[in-house]
Amino acid sequence: MIVDGDSLTAKLMCFALEDAGFEVAVAMCGEDAFDLVLTRETSLLILDINLPDTDGFALLSESVSYTHL
Repeated sequence: MIVDGDSLTAKLMCFALEDAGFEVAVAMCGEDAFDLVLTRETSLLILDINLPDTDGFALLSESVSYTHL
């Protein structure tokens, strides 16, 4: 999963990972990302540390406490 507030950066990373054969989910803010973490099996999080509604460190900490990450 890619979580980045910049849509161009998120799209570029998404295209690169999909070209490498990965299934990729993209979220533009922490709230959307957390919802995806709770509803999808996620093996990898690529997080922007400066999201519009939170920071990547807080999102990672919250995600780990609720999931298998």
